[in-house]
Amino acid sequence: YDVDYYDNNLKNEVFDWIGKWS
Repeated sequence: YDVDYYDNNLKNEVFDWIGKWS
């Protein structure tokens, strides 16, 4: 379980979601 990888992946998904709705 790589916390840094998970955190970065989660941020990327959030930014992708924001990009779709902005």
